[in-house]
Amino acid sequence: MDDAEVPDVRRSLGQAVAALRVPAYRWWFVSQILSYSGVMTQMVAQSWLILQLTALPGALPGALLAAAGPAWPGGRRIRLLALLAGAAVVLTAVSPHVVTAFIGLAATGFLSIWLIASANTLVQLRADQALRGRVMAVWFMALPGTMPFTGFLSGLVAQAAGARAGFALAGAALLVTVFLTWRSLDR
Repeated sequence: MDDAEVPDVRRSLGQAVAALRVPAYRWWFVSQILSYSGVMTQMVAQSWLILQLTALPGALPGALLAAAGPAWPGGRRIRLLALLAGAAVVLTAVSPHVVTAFIGLAATGFLSIWLIASANTLVQLRADQALRGRVMAVWFMALPGTMPFTGFLSGLVAQAAGARAGFALAGAALLVTVFLTWRSLDR
């Protein structure tokens, strides 16, 4: 390209900023930013609400089963629940229809709540009484504490390959974690 063909970025930017000197354009520009922000917030909220409402019907029975289960959940139970929860997430990600995806989300909610409640109980019971408070503090920080990293990673995958890929990545990560920690759950 010749220098004559290269657009002058400073000149173009100056013209765009100059348009903001007109009061009507300023109002229009600000209203567009606010409107777009509202639309994006609504889209995120609706997506989150759909996810929560479809997983919730499964979450309550999962919590009840965890509460009705044995007082000392074993490592084998935790491992089985983690395998099933990971499989449910992956199967939900590859489900061909919306109805099967909603069923998969309900199964994911059911299994993940049962898994989390059982694993929480196991960690509390296996921790030495003198260290239980510290162990539980680390345990409760580990669950939400990894979300900035895992959420960012899932978001990158979802942006590059689609939401199903991001969801499948979460299920695959759970399955890999189960296999990496297989022996530790036997103790």
